[in-house]
Amino acid sequence: MPNSSSTTLSASDPMFLRALLNTEGGPASLERMLLQKMELELKGVFDKMLKAEQEAYMALHNAHNHDEEAGRPLIGRWKTNGFALCSLAMPDGGDPDGIYTGVFRDRSKINHSCCPNVSSYFNPCAFAMEFRAARSIKKGEELTTNYNGDIMPPRVERQRYLTEDAEYGFICTCRSCKSTPDSNRARSYIQRNKKPKQWQLVVWLMDQSRKSGSEDWVVEESVEILGFIEQQGLELSPQYQDHLSFLAEAYCAMGSARKAVLWLRKFANVRRVHNGEEERSLEELLSTVVNHGRWNWAKRARVMMNHVRTA
Repeated sequence: MPNSSSTTLSASDPMFLRALLNTEGGPASLERMLLQKMELELKGVFDKMLKAEQEAYMALHNAHNHDEEAGRPLIGRWKTNGFALCSLAMPDGGDPDGIYTGVFRDRSKINHSCCPNVSSYFNPCAFAMEFRAARSIKKGEELTTNYNGDIMPPRVERQRYLTEDAEYGFICTCRSCKSTPDSNRARSYIQRNKKPKQWQLVVWLMDQSRKSGSEDWVVEESVEILGFIEQQGLELSPQYQDHLSFLAEAYCAMGSARKAVLWLRKFANVRRVHNGEEERSLEELLSTVVNHGRWNWAKRARVMMNHVRTA
């Protein structure tokens, strides 16, 4: 449903807003008035829902007791259980994040983790929330998602968001938060060791001491960090995508179609988890590799270097 506060503020006359701010209570009074207006708008939607849907909505957890006490039971549950529907297109082409919010019967019951095993994507065609596994999930294992939006900050920042910023009102006890020193060091290590730069790849490929088809530090470093990321359960981190894409590109430049496709397929699967993209066939992936502008860079670099020497 539309985020009523955004609609109200954009449609309000500036002079009217200044008048409200100058009333007794100032900004706090304005906030209460806007929240009450949102509660009334939500009530209009709520009244149109089926009785079973109304009961399911009211059975959801409400972390905002102050809204309940202030006569805003709907908005409290909306703030606790709502998820931004970022995949919905805006008429003006703008960013929909924060404009559309959805509350779901099942999705809103999935618990938080700082090392989650699923990501969600709202499919506008099916008008449904889809769940995608970030890694292999064992039978009977609980599905967890991330409420923070960013899983890489240190524990104190992640906990502050949950308890103060978003007011979810709980302390996370996932495996990352139980091993605070280790998980903080792990996140710091992952963030420091970014994927190799393009110039490093070029220098490596043009190194004549490197045997044709061999692998050395520029590839092994990313493979090692990927394994470490998986060990920490941080497959939804941006660094995981970065190293996967680099490995696909590196093997593409080496002219190794099999390994390039292997890493590109892993990268494409992670993209699907995040963005709901359709699965790509092996034929499509192979075509992407051999038609890439950097395909077989290593061979072309050696030919160019030999040409320079004989010129």
